Amino acid sequence: MTTPKPLTPKQAAFVREYLIDLCAADAARRAGYKGSNVRGTAHDLMQKPEVQAAIAAAQAKRAQRVEDSQDEVLRDLRRIGQMAEARGDFGPALRAAELRGKHLGMFREHVEHTGANGGAIEHNLTVTFVKAK
Repeated sequence: MTTPKPLTPKQAAFVREYLIDLCAADAARRAGYKGSNVRGTAHDLMQKPEVQAAIAAAQAKRAQRVEDSQDEVLRDLRRIGQMAEARGDFGPALRAAELRGKHLGMFREHVEHTGANGGAIEHNLTVTFVKAK
């Protein structure tokens, strides 16, 4: 197995930008790639082993940092929900419960994009409750 080549400064910028929203085309634009085929450039960048390795390493590093605080966030959401409920403020209490449920995978969101209205895109969001096993 060959060692990936070092990233160019522009490729490193692409990796940093990609980590923001995981959108390769937007990351390429923000990193300074120009031209009419930025999507193609982004696709080509995502195929490069050195870019893939840099993204994987950065995501692993981020996951390690975030992992330490996930339990803390869930505890905070529980505490906030309990405090809001005790005050009779059920909006924030419900939102805290919803966020905890999403984290636990209790809800699945499905977004459907259709172009039936003369090219206009209609967004339909369906949220499904997933029963615990």
